[in-house]
Amino acid sequence: MKKLLIILSIFTLPIFIFSSDYLTIFKNIGLYIKQIPYNEELTLYLNNDENVIFIENAEFYKVEKVSPIEYWTMCNDKDLQNLSYIPFKIINTNPLTLETNQKIYVFNSQINMWMKTEKNNLNKFLYSKKFVAKNIEGNLIITKPLSWYLYYDLKSNGDFYITYTIKGKYDQPIHVWLIDSYLNEDTFTINRYSENQETTNYLLKTVEQVSGPTIVDETPIIDLGKVQPFNGEFSKVTKLGTIKNFNDIPILNINFYSNSFENKYLDLYRIFDNTENNGLGIPLISGPIRIYIKKEDKEFIKYVSELFKTAKDEEAKIFLGQTWSVISNLYILDIIETKSYIEKTFEINLINNDLSNKDIEIIFNGYNLELLKIDTDLKIVEKNAYSDQITLKVKLNNKGKIIISIRSNKKIY
Repeated sequence: MKKLLIILSIFTLPIFIFSSDYLTIFKNIGLYIKQIPYNEELTLYLNNDENVIFIENAEFYKVEKVSPIEYWTMCNDKDLQNLSYIPFKIINTNPLTLETNQKIYVFNSQINMWMKTEKNNLNKFLYSKKFVAKNIEGNLIITKPLSWYLYYDLKSNGDFYITYTIKGKYDQPIHVWLIDSYLNEDTFTINRYSENQETTNYLLKTVEQVSGPTIVDETPIIDLGKVQPFNGEFSKVTKLGTIKNFNDIPILNINFYSNSFENKYLDLYRIFDNTENNGLGIPLISGPIRIYIKKEDKEFIKYVSELFKTAKDEEAKIFLGQTWSVISNLYILDIIETKSYIEKTFEINLINNDLSNKDIEIIFNGYNLELLKIDTDLKIVEKNAYSDQITLKVKLNNKGKIIISIRSNKKIY
């Protein structure tokens, strides 16, 4: 019970904002939250892949299979001819099911014939089980076979878009919240919890409706607003902002402990500050991103990559592949190893085959690192030395050389 209440506290927030039913959709499953006024007896029909996982208060409840229809008949030519003249609506696609004022028509693909039955048998066609409860009141949570994903688009002028896509089916307009998390449905059981005050007060606060996620107790939550009925996929595109400044930076990553290097092209990253001053400044959930380039007044997708989780006011890095223009030649000039440290002197030769100057970043990764000495003919823009990483940012015109000595201090127990 305690585990379930902790999970429920994540998505109880919208109860205090909306009085109607709503959906919270996790990455792998949807939860339909239905607010039930007091009923002496309630019956809800469910699909085979839907389950009741939470009941706030009920004297009695059960889930049972729906009885099969005993009597249904094949349609004849006259039935089909009449069907073409009377109003009907499609209420299901698998199997194809049509509803009129009095009858239900279902296409049986096994015998390639239309079948008909009375309209009051509709639920027996569409649903496989039903939930029955007595003296029920409060919140009822039902799982739905829904999921969602997102992707980003970064245009050449910095316009930054996000597309949220829901997969599945829902047949009524409803307010939707997306939760950036996964739930294991197998861990749920039907529970009753009448003393709900502790759980519901846990997230009793106001959340502004935003196009990006709001972080609630370390979990990103997106208010998608009202979603219209859909069958298959529903997508919503939102402009998150316009990134004013971003740079494509070649980066050379070096493992301090490696003793051999090949001449290599540098990795290229698109880097931007996720700040309000730079046109963004919202939490960014990890997801695929398409990056565009403009040529002759037309935009094309140039890169498809992955945008990793980036908090507000952090630096975002998007891997774009290897450079074509910048090459590095690496050598180890000297190695000194004692009981307490390893000291190496590296020579890095950089060649720029492009006509424009380049901002280059060089990163040494290791443990207990200490920067001893740097000798270079390049302009050092920024230098940072940490115990696990040493970074240099330099300006590169045509070519340049860096000789750098670094020590890795061994742990002594």
